[in-house]
Amino acid sequence: MFFIYCLASLLVDLFLATSFWASEHRFSIWNFFDVFEIVILSYFFYLIIHQRVIRLIIILLAILYITFYFFYSKSDNDQYHSTIGVVGSIIILIFTLFYIMYIMKPTLEPISILTPAFLISIALLISVSSTLFLNIIANKLTIIEMEKYWNISNYSNILTNLIYSFAFFLFYYQQKSKSPESHSVDFTSPNDR
Repeated sequence: MFFIYCLASLLVDLFLATSFWASEHRFSIWNFFDVFEIVILSYFFYLIIHQRVIRLIIILLAILYITFYFFYSKSDNDQYHSTIGVVGSIIILIFTLFYIMYIMKPTLEPISILTPAFLISIALLISVSSTLFLNIIANKLTIIEMEKYWNISNYSNILTNLIYSFAFFLFYYQQKSKSPESHSVDFTSPNDR
């Protein structure tokens, strides 16, 4: 599922880089991708967090964001809606903090930070925190300033994608190294055990 998000992000970036139409309508594409991102990440955090209250909050925030997007996007369509981007970034921050609080709850099992879900959450935290203030001022920047400062986002994306790649590699390695279940049959009677 998270692979779909990474693949869609790559395809959108390639589409923006190679298509003249996409470069002319990049703000609309960014606005649409913001909604797609919230939907996919809401589903991701819904799957990895098992507390009912937090799951309900995730659903409500996703629905509120989508509703906010459709009401707010009725205005000028040919501009990046930085307010919507900021709200989405804050929602992703909230989801990430929910996950970190969820895994830090006191248990008897040790906490492993080398899990794919934890690494993805850290990557999202890095990505959102490095671009949040850029999103806040995006509507106030000229096109030239935006292209100049948007490199911050590009560097953040590179680091985030490296962490995602490591998380996928770790997931693959963990799945590959699991020992197969024992298929031996116990022929002793229950009374002998």
